[in-house]
Amino acid sequence: MTARTNALPWPSIDQLPRVICAKINRHFAVAESAAVYVQRWWRTLKGRDCKPIPTRAVESFAGGYGGRLHRMLLKSPVFYSEKLDGTNVGKMSDGTLLGRRQEIEPSATTYQRCPLEPLRECSTADCLQELMAALTDDESKICRGALYGELCCNFGLYDYAARSLAKTWQAFGAVFHFADVEAATAAAARGASNGFACVSDKDSPVVVVANSLTMRDLLRKHNIPAVRAEAAGSLCALVSQKKAWMTSESGEGLVVTVGGTPPHRSYKWKISREPQSSAIRSLADLRSSLASGEDKQQFRPLLAPEVHTLLSDLYDVATHVDSLAAAEAAKAASDSARTQTVDAAAVHAAIASACTKFDSLDASFAASGQAAVPKLAAMLQQEVLADKDLELPEGAKERKQAEKEVGALIKRFVGEQFGKWCALRAES
Repeated sequence: MTARTNALPWPSIDQLPRVICAKINRHFAVAESAAVYVQRWWRTLKGRDCKPIPTRAVESFAGGYGGRLHRMLLKSPVFYSEKLDGTNVGKMSDGTLLGRRQEIEPSATTYQRCPLEPLRECSTADCLQELMAALTDDESKICRGALYGELCCNFGLYDYAARSLAKTWQAFGAVFHFADVEAATAAAARGASNGFACVSDKDSPVVVVANSLTMRDLLRKHNIPAVRAEAAGSLCALVSQKKAWMTSESGEGLVVTVGGTPPHRSYKWKISREPQSSAIRSLADLRSSLASGEDKQQFRPLLAPEVHTLLSDLYDVATHVDSLAAAEAAKAASDSARTQTVDAAAVHAAIASACTKFDSLDASFAASGQAAVPKLAAMLQQEVLADKDLELPEGAKERKQAEKEVGALIKRFVGEQFGKWCALRAES
């Protein structure tokens, strides 16, 4: 693979349970602040000894309005699709293939041990052209664009082989980089008016077109293999409908896009096999405090009954005892003897994720032999420490120790992989 950086990567997305908990907690904080504010003004109006609070001094209530929270959870349209376990690969109009961190060498025939010929032969230019026309009348405002999909390189998982998904590429969305933020904002709004789920940030010139029914129909029209998108009436309805599937261990999880007023927002909802200690803790703390905690029990009536059910369903999915949990727990227990400040299981999950952001380790071993080991370890450590799903201590001393432990686990992992590669090479 060339060292050329991918300038149009597929963005990372937040965990759905954590986002919901954060929004509910923000709503409670704002409700409490608003109550104090109203009480003080009421006492002032009644002539009691209480100084009024100047309007400019009132705490910002942004992100905490109950109406907006319930609209997101109960009324906003939702699109969802299966989150396939593999690696993101994009394809630009000129045929350039994009890995998660770097462009894929034009001469490469495989990536992550998957053949690239089917993807190179897949015609995506017309689809991208039609999608660009749905976003803007002035295509000169688009600097670059790519259709993205999941390369199912983890072909031994779930029922990918039975569904003929193993080693295939399945499209799920597109990314466009515009000349400026104003053009991106206008494109996101226009795309939404044309039925597409457009995700954008107010300070970014990038627009992500997430999977949706309209996107599904467009991909089907151009005969592009794709992850099937479905629709649900609301987030609460979706979680209730898919709880059984999420605990059946039939897939890694779901990618969920919430609509309503543009821009849309996408989140990942993973099964319990995927480490998510922070999400579990957030759900447990919130549910516990609502049930018995004096600090939040007063807020129970602020949430609709469906939202309380939503929190219970999310918690049940996150804490479901996975069939592979015992084996993974044994390995984690072994590694935990070497670590003190990090969750070894979470580090292994972060390593697995980091390995999908470049070509396979075997490719590096074949190209450079043992010299690749320290380079790969350093590269993986940089990715793992930047993983938002990996919790690390905040204190400087503890953080330094955690990074040391992470580095040791990564070096051990890369060394083991190199040993396996050498053994297979010797056998062949």
